[in-house]
Amino acid sequence: MSKISKFAACLILSSGSVTADADPTQELELYVGSWTVLGAGSENWRETCAWLPAGGRHVVCQGRDKVDGVPSESLSVYSYDAAAREYVYHGFRPDGSFESERGQRTATGFLFASDKGSGAERVRTRFTVTELGNGHFLGTSEIAKGDGPFVVRSKAEYVRSRGVAQ
Repeated sequence: MSKISKFAACLILSSGSVTADADPTQELELYVGSWTVLGAGSENWRETCAWLPAGGRHVVCQGRDKVDGVPSESLSVYSYDAAAREYVYHGFRPDGSFESERGQRTATGFLFASDKGSGAERVRTRFTVTELGNGHFLGTSEIAKGDGPFVVRSKAEYVRSRGVAQ
């Protein structure tokens, strides 16, 4: 379920704690821990994220959910591309598909986006996060086809259930 994983990537920068001298990769620490999601058709979504043991350059998340009584799993990897000065999300969905997006900080939190194809086949996606306080965040997933306007696909509240952001 990529909408859940994209939330994590957005959460990373919503705290605003990056300074000019800080290693932006370390902002991924905010995502380390366990999360639950409320809404968006999920019955029991849980996602646990941890640093890869060597190097501290990538956070890997394993998600488990149940939709219409059917269990599913996903895998996500978050990194920072220093050359592009962007956060990178790679998501492996329960149906076997793959998604890759790049993110930047916004005035209200964070935005991850992708833009694939051209003309009538063009598909743009974006995922925004708004901090609600006390470990709660609102994630909004949108899609646009061709050069059309963005349409909301889903909204969900994300809650940190274990692990404390620094």
